[in-house]
Amino acid sequence: MEILAGVDFDKVAGNTFKKNFSDSIFVHQDIRALFPYDLHEIIPRARIRPLLFSACAPCQPFTKQKTTKKKMQAALLQLLTTALAWPIRS
Repeated sequence: MEILAGVDFDKVAGNTFKKNFSDSIFVHQDIRALFPYDLHEIIPRARIRPLLFSACAPCQPFTKQKTTKKKMQAALLQLLTTALAWPIRS
């Protein structure tokens, strides 16, 4: 599997991504403000292999921030909703 890019607004996450995937591009931006067309320069139009988008829960609410469970659930739901809307927004 070829990792083309990563997206996160957390600088620590970005540094970790760059260290682990040095050949890939990192976009330092909140995914909620990112549109699929923002990635057109990164993702080749003519591809032989299928393209897969993946999203995961942010680590920060579990490690750095002192938030309530309700706030974490709301943030995770917003992330999931954003990720699921990508095919519709493109």
